Amino acid sequence: MKKAKRLFVGITGGIGAGKSALGTVFRELGYPVFSADEIAREIVTPGSPALSEIVNIFGQRALQPDGTLDRAYLREQIASIPSLRMRLDTITHPRIQQRSRYLAEQAFHAGAQIVFYEAPLLFEANGAHAMDKVICVHAPDHVRIDRTRRRDGVTREQAEKLLRAQLSQEEKMNRADLLVENTGDLGELRLAAQALLKRLVTSVPDFP
Repeated sequence: MKKAKRLFVGITGGIGAGKSALGTVFRELGYPVFSADEIAREIVTPGSPALSEIVNIFGQRALQPDGTLDRAYLREQIASIPSLRMRLDTITHPRIQQRSRYLAEQAFHAGAQIVFYEAPLLFEANGAHAMDKVICVHAPDHVRIDRTRRRDGVTREQAEKLLRAQLSQEEKMNRADLLVENTGDLGELRLAAQALLKRLVTSVPDFP
């Protein structure tokens, strides 16, 4: 019996582009979607080795009163001192990637044939090599800034710093296999997701 093809597909893009929204659509369509941000929260729970290492770098101010990680504080520090991102990444990225591969294998073992992995820093973390395909979600900078301000409650200046702290959107688009422009409503994004799925399925000749 011929073994069914399996696709591990990355979803990436700049801040505010709509990566999570695309992931949500794929989940609604019945596909497993794992989020690097969600996994990142799992690996920094109180008492975890990763959280201890982060506090050693950022200090006790990196913790909220309940002992959990203050992600807003970390974002602010990284935006002000970009070099801190590299130090944080060396703590979190290997753990996140290991966990994502484990979850994907579990999903494939359960019968999934396409598994999606949403990761804002997929290229920066050198995680794209583990993907069969990479989708980049993109939108104009002013749209991404407005979305980031609404979502995170930050100023325009802070949102612009967060955009500049990442690999440029143009570079991510150039390195991706598939592109999704996300400037419309959820209905348009859903149509784009369905079109992407058709391309992914037909790209594998012996897909059942």
